[in-house]
Amino acid sequence: MNIYEQAIRLIENNEDFAFATITSHSGSTPRETGAMMIVKK
Repeated sequence: MNIYEQAIRLIENNEDFAFATITSHSGSTPRETGAMMIVKK
């Protein structure tokens, strides 16, 4: 399931959430610029 499918399920279940996106980085990071995640309450 991709992040957008997860968001649809959360919307259908009336759950609060936000998208977080890495917009820039420097040095060693666990994910690249543009990586996204869902943050729930």
